Amino acid sequence: MSKSLLVADDSVTIQKAVGIVFAGEGYRVTAASDGEEALRLVREERPDVILADVSMPSPDGYQLCQALRGDPGLKDVPVLLLTGPSSPYDEARGLAAGADGALAKPFDSQTLLARVRELVEGVTPAPLPLSYPRAVPTPAPPPAPVLRPAPVAPPAAPIRRLVPPPLPPPGHPLRAGMVRPRPTPVAPPAVWAPAPPLPPPPPDSIEVAPPSPIDGGEAALRLAISQASREVVERIAWEVVPQLAEVIIREHVERLVNERQKR
Repeated sequence: MSKSLLVADDSVTIQKAVGIVFAGEGYRVTAASDGEEALRLVREERPDVILADVSMPSPDGYQLCQALRGDPGLKDVPVLLLTGPSSPYDEARGLAAGADGALAKPFDSQTLLARVRELVEGVTPAPLPLSYPRAVPTPAPPPAPVLRPAPVAPPAAPIRRLVPPPLPPPGHPLRAGMVRPRPTPVAPPAVWAPAPPLPPPPPDSIEVAPPSPIDGGEAALRLAISQASREVVERIAWEVVPQLAEVIIREHVERLVNERQKR
């Protein structure tokens, strides 16, 4: 069975908009342009719900609602007041008139349909899906760690230094048996200093010893080399070395000959 709806508004646009919203929803829509016509249609048709504009010609929506609440046969008909930018909803007057709610124009079709079904059918409208993503609650940050003071180490025990007891006074019997060790003297560190170079002797003062028959004149040669300057050493080398080499070669040849004869 279809439901009946009465829209009381002096705007033809609102009347047609309401008719379009409820077309195919199982509601029969009746329109009125002022309060007197709306009151007459309510008494004749007894609609299931009334939409009344608060600023329509007399009686306005508040007065129409109050008149219905005073009629025992019509006091239970739900009334939804329609408000506009120039006529905002007066909550005090709406409560005094016994209105069941208010809806601002221009209204959303789904909102109007849900409000009417809620008043007539007792159907609570389901929440409409959001056109934007639902905000995800930000998790609370973890509690800050409790900083505990680092354990303080107990103070170190003072270092006790052992102080030797004082020596008994002279003449005391114990002093005779005590021998105090004498400190070992420490020699001062040696400081190295280069020895001053010896002045070379004059070339004429060098005496070369005659070669010994035992070592072949090697001792004399070493002494001459250690005492002579470079020029003197070169002069001596040219004179002595050939003779020394000849002596060494001769001795080596004689030793080889003797060894061969022994074989």
